[in-house]
Amino acid sequence: MERQDNKYKYSQLEVYKETLESIHIKTKTIIVNILLFLFALVLIFFLTRDNIDNFNIWPSLFMIAVIIMVNLLFMSIIDDAYNSLHVAMYVTIIGIHIITISLVFAFQTPSIFTSLFLGYAITSVYQDQKGMILSSVMLFFAGTTIVV
Repeated sequence: MERQDNKYKYSQLEVYKETLESIHIKTKTIIVNILLFLFALVLIFFLTRDNIDNFNIWPSLFMIAVIIMVNLLFMSIIDDAYNSLHVAMYVTIIGIHIITISLVFAFQTPSIFTSLFLGYAITSVYQDQKGMILSSVMLFFAGTTIVV
């Protein structure tokens, strides 16, 4: 059996596939940034509450701002958009789960556990197989650390 070098009969399709996937990931990154901004607004609402310690919320807000800035930085790279958007996606997934885990440990109330699933829902917007595996592993790791 003869070995095939390309997945497709015409090599131009490979470039078109990468271009199309880059456009989709860029759109999904914009949606994730909007959802992160809304999540930050919820955390800012908690800042206005008197019975919640403000010291626990500032690092999470800072991390959300860093993730949004990293996403915007990687979206602005045009030369290698395909790889840079994938790196931004993985950094975003890991960052969101770190934020939600830190919120669980900071607040130590049962109601904050929903932030884990909100983080998982935000990362599921990407609908990428490797991204979802990474997100599921991070959620499993978060649940394991909380149980331990």
